Amino acid sequence: MRALRSKESKTTAFELKHFIRGQDENGHYIIDVSSDEAVSKIKRLAMKVEIKERDKLLQETDWTEFPSVPMTDERREEWRVYRQALRDLPNQEYEMFDDFRPRRLEFPEKPE
Repeated sequence: MRALRSKESKTTAFELKHFIRGQDENGHYIIDVSSDEAVSKIKRLAMKVEIKERDKLLQETDWTEFPSVPMTDERREEWRVYRQALRDLPNQEYEMFDDFRPRRLEFPEKPE
């Protein structure tokens, strides 16, 4: 079993309760990261900052979804692709630190 040692908050511990295998002598949670489900959940929790930024970018571009906004079909498609890329961000493959935080995550380029 691979394990991740983490001194995360009690909220995070609750969200990962099915994967916690105990605590070490320093109070770090020992989390089983041998299942894809555990890794996926841990990655999502580790990306909280990035997801918050992504949500902000989505909210800032909500206006592009209104049919009353005058723009060409080509332009509307550019915004649709950009917003979909933002929604897909948490599923993006990325290099990560030992605690599963993204080392470098590529945000899509905003249409001009």
